Amino acid sequence: MILNRSLSTKRRKGDSAKKREEVAELSEQEIGTMLESFLAEDDDSGSEWEWSEGDDSEKSDSGEEDPAADASPRFCTSSPIPMPEPTSSGTVRDYSAWVADQPSKEPFVFAGSQGLKKLPEGNTPRDFFNLFATVGVYDHVVKETNIQAEEIFFKNPSPRARITLWKELTVREFHIFLGLLLHMGTIRLNRLNDYWRKGKLFDLKCFSNFTSRDRFQGILQALHFSKNPESDEAIPKDRLYKIRQLIDLFHERMNDIYSPRKELCVHESMVLWRG
Repeated sequence: MILNRSLSTKRRKGDSAKKREEVAELSEQEIGTMLESFLAEDDDSGSEWEWSEGDDSEKSDSGEEDPAADASPRFCTSSPIPMPEPTSSGTVRDYSAWVADQPSKEPFVFAGSQGLKKLPEGNTPRDFFNLFATVGVYDHVVKETNIQAEEIFFKNPSPRARITLWKELTVREFHIFLGLLLHMGTIRLNRLNDYWRKGKLFDLKCFSNFTSRDRFQGILQALHFSKNPESDEAIPKDRLYKIRQLIDLFHERMNDIYSPRKELCVHESMVLWRG
């Protein structure tokens, strides 16, 4: 009885294995038949292939970009060129003849003259600097700096704060401050106070002879270029509002003294990165 059961079990396993082999063989045959029929249909339809506008519309709907569309303007010859038949791989060779574009409109003639409209009064570095730093720029910075110093003073600072000794800034004094500030770029010291030290290794009289340390630091603390918004006013959305008026003065001055060339470009460091 046990032997009969084992034999029947082996027979059932053998039958199921044969069925799986038959199914696998049938599947391979079906796949082969489908491939042969597909290739036969492709060969038959190759001679009837033609271009239609639907191909381009499908590409545009799918979001694919054509590299040729972004190229320089060109046009194809008007003479009809027979389209070749597809190759065995299904691709089509392009035999269109492309030539340079011939614009119908003449470009605008550049009538400007490149260069300086106004020459400096002399050939010294300060003469060239004064082409940009005009009286209007100095007056604006001095006015805003005095306003900022008053705001700091009325915020009840410490009695020993240097702002308590503030006196009104003048244009002449601002010239001295700006000159010393630029000169610090040529004489590098570790700390700002070192420029007024009296030691043998320092003793830079060009600084102490023109202004005191506390006065220089007081001007530096109050240096300002634009009025701060009031407490009941919203902060401007312009991120450069702190120096916007100074930038506008610079642009106006550039329009007055310089005429650019025909071709203009913006340096990429001036453009906000949007990568």
